[in-house]
Amino acid sequence: MAPSAWDVQQDVSDFLAKVESDLRELTRRQDRAKGDAARWPEVQAVLARLQQHRVSIRQRSSAKGLDKGAQSRLAAARAKIEEGARKAKELEKRLQATPEARPGATKRSGSSSSEDGAPPATAAMAAAQEAEAEAAPPAAAEESAAEEVKVLAEQLVTDASAEGGDVVSEFVCKICQTHVVGCKPKLTRCSHLFCGDCISKWFAVQPGCQSWAGRAKGAGAVPCPVCKEPLRADEDLHAVCKGGQGGSAFLWQMLSATRIVCANHPRCSKDGRCDWEGEYGSYQQHIRICTNTPCYAAKAAVSAPEAEAP
Repeated sequence: MAPSAWDVQQDVSDFLAKVESDLRELTRRQDRAKGDAARWPEVQAVLARLQQHRVSIRQRSSAKGLDKGAQSRLAAARAKIEEGARKAKELEKRLQATPEARPGATKRSGSSSSEDGAPPATAAMAAAQEAEAEAAPPAAAEESAAEEVKVLAEQLVTDASAEGGDVVSEFVCKICQTHVVGCKPKLTRCSHLFCGDCISKWFAVQPGCQSWAGRAKGAGAVPCPVCKEPLRADEDLHAVCKGGQGGSAFLWQMLSATRIVCANHPRCSKDGRCDWEGEYGSYQQHIRICTNTPCYAAKAAVSAPEAEAP
């Protein structure tokens, strides 16, 4: 029997509680390692658990019965894991800069270096990333490499005019219909926009969905998800980026300037408190440090007394 929607939501809540517990544990272990580099393997162990959580987040995000609020909470948890890993790497570099403080310089039980000479934490992170790549499909691994947190369609700030709303909606991926195009978005020659990982998955599964005659007729092409125009990955997909060719560079400018709110905004999550609103192009920088607390309200409270001062 398939799990009910309530069971799915409860599973997510229980899982996120474990993630938060390990994130707090990571902070404690890092603080101890700052004063005693020999305790670095303890940080390494927590990092390995968090990387496994990251794999689980990807799997749970595609579960049936998952509402958008839960998806937002999972995305925020993944961002926190990535931020924790980034801070751990920075700490490791600082410890390695001091010879006597290098992780592994004073060996503790179970804290030997990897066989290829890589620092323990670096080896653990590489192993965790390899495990994630094996657990995820190739297109998902591409997303992981980009370290990008995808933006939900509900995060879009739509224009009051009908025309403005239609323009913004064009940036929603026509395959997943859940996210604003991301993960190295692609523009087809028939002028349709897709997430980079979504269109990669589409190209990967389509040959198996076609009949023998269809594959022979298509000669390696797959139908566009929207208009069924035959497409070839090496000829008909164009990267939507700053240096893109033709109209893709202009689309990137429009996409980057599109207004969105944080995944932790009250309108996106029932537990959301963050009031950040900004451009799509600056969202990755924000979400990696978001603590689900008000941004602008706090700034206004600080500046108000200054304005009242004579």
